[in-house]
Amino acid sequence: MKQYKIVFDRKACIGAYSCAAVAEDIWNFDNKENKVDIKLAGMKGDKEKQEVIIDESMLQKALDSAEVCPVQVIKIIDLETGEEVKRS
Repeated sequence: MKQYKIVFDRKACIGAYSCAAVAEDIWNFDNKENKVDIKLAGMKGDKEKQEVIIDESMLQKALDSAEVCPVQVIKIIDLETGEEVKRS
């Protein structure tokens, strides 16, 4: 199964929570900092940048969350090609 990486620039997150509204199984609210965190198993990172590997079963939700982010701090990378995945 094809794999992708969610790359999240948490430091630049403005806490709009749009991503969590469309993909609550990927994102967790951090009410103290008014930001989100990746809540999937295997998440690597800290309070500035977070990453996690996903497969095709999560791709559409990940793309949905990246698309609705008002500051575009969520990127989805195809691990095979190294290119950012965007909706056509």
